[in-house]
Amino acid sequence: MKKILGLLLLSIFVASSAQAYPSLSQDYENELFYYNYETVYRDTDGDGVYETELQYESDGLSSNPFIQAGDVFVGIASVQNINVLSISPIWSMDIGNDELTGVFAQKITSIDPLTSGFRVNLGAVDTGSTFIIDGSPYDLGLDFAAGEVIKFYTDDGESPFKVGDIAGTWTITDALDSATDGDFFFSVGMEDADDYAYTDVAVSQGAPLDAAFQAETYMGLSMINSVFTLQSDDAVNDPGEDIKNADVDFWANSEIKMNPGFMDTANNISPFPFFSNDPAVIGAVGVVPEPGTFILFGTALLGFSAVMRRKSL
Repeated sequence: MKKILGLLLLSIFVASSAQAYPSLSQDYENELFYYNYETVYRDTDGDGVYETELQYESDGLSSNPFIQAGDVFVGIASVQNINVLSISPIWSMDIGNDELTGVFAQKITSIDPLTSGFRVNLGAVDTGSTFIIDGSPYDLGLDFAAGEVIKFYTDDGESPFKVGDIAGTWTITDALDSATDGDFFFSVGMEDADDYAYTDVAVSQGAPLDAAFQAETYMGLSMINSVFTLQSDDAVNDPGEDIKNADVDFWANSEIKMNPGFMDTANNISPFPFFSNDPAVIGAVGVVPEPGTFILFGTALLGFSAVMRRKSL
């Protein structure tokens, strides 16, 4: 018998309008592979206005700002693939045609020392907080509801996601606008007592940052708002559940590094000093309402090939 490279199990797809929500499995956990870029803002005067962006150096020699409780990490995210059973994508980003992008804001609640480095504990921003970005007030993704830390939008690409371009012509405002100009899809955040988010940093505060810099973020969050329903709450088996001893709606683990585009001072390609990437997991979903296309019913689509590499931008 010939070697079987893959197996296509029975699936039913519902097709609808041109503007489509990404595929999500109704039977298995959905694995989101993404990348994101971020920077840090501070409310210098304590008046609820985050007017100061911390300025980081990319030369690997200069000291850098100390972060502190109350500072907020602000950034953009873009999902590259949604996989099922760690095998085949059931949805992949197509820049300019089919995109799933988002914006996030996470407030530092406390900083704890570690044997090597420190831990940054994260929570949601206060509702009504104002951010001054590129010199003007910005509402950060059409306003975050109470508890929300990440909001995702689906976009048919009428305004393609702005990853960056040559000669440093993009701004943080450009990036936030392009990540939030689609239709709202879902948001996650801090709602239950078991929800958590933290980043472990292996260097000391204020240390010079270079290409070797690395940190690790872990999150176990609740679904706050969405156009779909989950088959059940807290259905994701959190690999870090020893922290809270509970399962979650959304789990993510990001490896944070210095952004190569930020470090490219000759071209000044990116205004975001930090870059991080996947993965995240949400549970099986119920039916996604219109507009929805390629929503997976029945069993999952396993594909006809060996494990596919996720796209790299």
